[in-house]
Amino acid sequence: MPGETRRCATPKCEDALAAKRSGFILTFCGQMYNVLVTCLNSIVLTRHGNPDETMKPSDIPQLSERRIPFSTVRLECELKSGGATAATGFFFSFFDSGSEHVPCIFTNKHAVEGADRGVFHIFLQDADGTNVRHESVPIDGFEERWIPHPRDDIDLCAMPISTLHKMAERRNQRLIYTPFRMADLPTEADLAGLSFIEEILMVGYPNGLWDEVHNMPIFRRGITATHANVDWNDEPVFLVDAACFPGSSGSPVLAFDFTSRRAASKSETGPERIKLLGVLQAGPMHQVCGEIATVTTTLHHRPIAISEMPMNLGIVIKSHLVADFEPLMHDLLHASKDSDAS
Repeated sequence: MPGETRRCATPKCEDALAAKRSGFILTFCGQMYNVLVTCLNSIVLTRHGNPDETMKPSDIPQLSERRIPFSTVRLECELKSGGATAATGFFFSFFDSGSEHVPCIFTNKHAVEGADRGVFHIFLQDADGTNVRHESVPIDGFEERWIPHPRDDIDLCAMPISTLHKMAERRNQRLIYTPFRMADLPTEADLAGLSFIEEILMVGYPNGLWDEVHNMPIFRRGITATHANVDWNDEPVFLVDAACFPGSSGSPVLAFDFTSRRAASKSETGPERIKLLGVLQAGPMHQVCGEIATVTTTLHHRPIAISEMPMNLGIVIKSHLVADFEPLMHDLLHASKDSDAS
């Protein structure tokens, strides 16, 4: 049906990958209390001088062109109803300017819908700085560990990842990743300076594809299809002209100037123009019968009778909505401090 929404998370089956319609949106009301209690134990409080600290904010690498491959994480879900899905998450760190920070993973709400158990594919390194490798880490009670966006209609959720840090610490290891920060979100001046057509880079796991040997994501290049500073159809989203397939749900969409980077020197940072414009949510599909349906980009399995083709367009949630989680993380941070003091 025209206007129907299908998500872009990627369900897995033994022999094939298929797209599945999904209409569920995780609601905020009635669930936040339990979610906050669960996530309270997942906060990272990295205090200088604390023998139990895992990583200081100053220890976390700054985002750069060479670090982008370490900014995302492949997540897989085992559903309560049976079957499995795969999607994209990305790292984000709140309050990292002082002696403590709250690192999280972001994805779409629909990507973790109904997930009883989840798996993150992460990089680990021995504490002495040697032996970098990647492992799959299972997490039970997966859906309940995510904090949904305060607005029901915003398809974003976040999980504080102290659990992963503590797991690594017990094994005398550390996590290797590069998070986005508030400084990586575009300012009002940045947005005002954008043109209708901007080059973008999307990082994720389309159709469940990835470099399994090296735990590397797939990079997709495109342009903005609508102005990133204008709400498309009065919703806090914009469109990109890029190949968006199931499995790409939760992919970060970056402002990335390819032209200037080709001309730049081969330095670690290059010209500073990497900004998190938004998070991929869905992609319109063209049906052979002539109808247009919007398909979310989680890879989900379900047999369908109507043939569909991607329109190479993606619907992107604006990144300022990521900042809406900051007050929630602030409350968790202080609740954790109060718990430690009691």
